[in-house]
Amino acid sequence: MTVPVTQTHQNGVAQMQFYLPEAFTKETAPVPSHKSVKLVTVPGGYYAVIQYSGRSTDKNYQTRAAHLKRHLQEAGVTILGPSIKATYNGPLTPFFMRRNEAIYPIDWQP
Repeated sequence: MTVPVTQTHQNGVAQMQFYLPEAFTKETAPVPSHKSVKLVTVPGGYYAVIQYSGRSTDKNYQTRAAHLKRHLQEAGVTILGPSIKATYNGPLTPFFMRRNEAIYPIDWQP
């Protein structure tokens, strides 16, 4: 399994992303075996992240994403897109050892 695996939901469409090691390019990556799988390059940028443990249920994720969104809004940070759920562990990892994240792309001026 690649890590992280990310998921987004926007306008009723769910998207799941798996990441390849940096050594791969679009030209050297394995060719997808199904037409619904596409190779894309994810642009760089700034992201606000909150990490949490436990099962990556929709309820746990939505609670953390809402918490992060509220704090970003209170701080006056501009959110650029929908929240992203990132999971790092396989299903056999004990729940208390799992690493998950709720992520928002943000407009950040360092």
